[in-house]
Amino acid sequence: MVLIFCILLLNGWSQDSLLDQYQKQTLKIVEKQFNIKEVALKKEDCNFGELFRVMDKTDHTGFILLSEVAACNLGGCHQYSEIKKTYASEFFDLLVITDLEMNIKHLKILNYFSEFGYQVTSKKYLKKFTGKNVCDFLDDTDEIDIVSGATISSYALEGKLAQLCNY
Repeated sequence: MVLIFCILLLNGWSQDSLLDQYQKQTLKIVEKQFNIKEVALKKEDCNFGELFRVMDKTDHTGFILLSEVAACNLGGCHQYSEIKKTYASEFFDLLVITDLEMNIKHLKILNYFSEFGYQVTSKKYLKKFTGKNVCDFLDDTDEIDIVSGATISSYALEGKLAQLCNY
């Protein structure tokens, strides 16, 4: 049995964190992506989600971002102009795993709460992000088309990835 040790520096870490909700699933994916057996997570100061440095026994190997992403307006995705005005949105929970250079190793939507735009959760669509650098989403050089039926959710996902570029 593989033991996973998760060391969290608790600066501002709350009991209702996304890591609490998705810890088992997240650590399993991290172990696989970085091929390490003992995972340590060091919480970073971040205002757009829960950001952690992934550490093996001796070295920093990458980053994890767990974040709520504003997706569709409560009235539906067809009201994009209204979302811009009111910022009333539904959310989805996102997991992003990057290497040290902020290249995406794994991207997963952990929970999608809306009835609209769920096409953004497609594994085939999300695989297109693997290997892309998060900074590609700042100036739309990512060459990934939005997914039909989930325009706003696609833009929201790319916007969240672009925030990681400035870290």
